[in-house]
Amino acid sequence: MAPCTRDAKKMKNAPPSTAAVAYTGPPSPVSTGDKVRVTSARNVEGIVAYVMITKRLKPFVIAGKTHHMVGITWHFGYKGLVTGAIANDLTPFIGDPNTMIPEYKAFLVNVVKA
Repeated sequence: MAPCTRDAKKMKNAPPSTAAVAYTGPPSPVSTGDKVRVTSARNVEGIVAYVMITKRLKPFVIAGKTHHMVGITWHFGYKGLVTGAIANDLTPFIGDPNTMIPEYKAFLVNVVKA
């Protein structure tokens, strides 16, 4: 079994904050380094994260409307060497009934300046 990344010594130096958000948007209301609150239908209180603006995540168009992607680091936990806000706290509590695999690859969030 592979070790959890939250217990890897090198991971605690990767992002300096509890979670990092990569966001692409039109003239963005946030800048790299800003603290934001990311909320979802499951967690209306959300998690606090620091923004990293990047061009690597491209916006996409659905039915003529532009949507922007938010990526959140996954390796933080409640315990271990690297602790902090957890992306799982935002994910929907839905799973495939046959495989019992959670359905959290894509879901809607709201990002506001904290």
